[in-house]
Amino acid sequence: MGAAVSYVADLLQVPAILLKAVANIVDTGNPSVEEFHENLTDVSNVLSEAVGKLVNSIKGKRLSEL
Repeated sequence: MGAAVSYVADLLQVPAILLKAVANIVDTGNPSVEEFHENLTDVSNVLSEAVGKLVNSIKGKRLSEL
């Protein structure tokens, strides 16, 4: 899906920043719904932190400064 968003943003000449998080990492030989939910919680927390850092790093900057 990220490739499609990037393609359309480029086609329309709209700047875009995409962040991706993966929650379906298999930590054990027998993946389960519980494991997925644990990974989803962990990934959501990391992504939330990354979005905050990204927003703070681009806040107040012009597109040409990025």
